[in-house]
Amino acid sequence: MLDWGICSASPRQPEHLSIVNELAELANLSKQRLCELFSVVKRSYYYNAKDKPIDIELVKLKALVRQAFEQSNSSSGARTISAIVTNQHGIKLTRYRAGKLMDKMGLVSRQMKSHKYKSDDASHKVYDNVLERQFAPTAPNQVWTGDVTYIRIKGA
Repeated sequence: MLDWGICSASPRQPEHLSIVNELAELANLSKQRLCELFSVVKRSYYYNAKDKPIDIELVKLKALVRQAFEQSNSSSGARTISAIVTNQHGIKLTRYRAGKLMDKMGLVSRQMKSHKYKSDDASHKVYDNVLERQFAPTAPNQVWTGDVTYIRIKGA
């Protein structure tokens, strides 16, 4: 008796299916018997033997979803993608179907985090102008200057 769960998910199943197919054609043997010998479920053999038609509409829809995703620099989610495809191309696409297509294609929305400065509500301290615009020091290390846009000071 075959174990249906193990046979249909065998990692060597593609090899077994091709062997069964070749032997069935060359030696004119029973496909049912060959499937039993190689522990292949008959349903799996016949399912893989069938030509599967390519859904051109699905291929076109996937291309439009990928195009909209790439135009948004990988930041649009399923809602935005469905709106773009529906509005620009006139193809009705729900956010749920857009999400499923994005999952199958491995498209993940990544939002850019904006940089925000933390501001203090208290007034800033004003420091004395020690240099008094005297930019010609007489000896080294008397005056140090620099251009600072933002300094985080603990407690200020």
